[in-house]
Amino acid sequence: EYFNTSSSKCFMELFRKFELLNKDKSTVKVEWYFESEDEEMAEAGQDFNAIVELPFQIIEVDEI
Repeated sequence: EYFNTSSSKCFMELFRKFELLNKDKSTVKVEWYFESEDEEMAEAGQDFNAIVELPFQIIEVDEI
């Protein structure tokens, strides 16, 4: 419900750890869910997808 710079930093730290796991032959993928009316959350998912090297799926839902 609330997403800010601090939240974004925490996500990036988590995604970086996931990247390391994938380099060790694990399979971690990200499923980024956002409500159809929440453009900011959709854009955040797209931004993360562009930055990290993980299988990344952005999924629009009517309501979470």
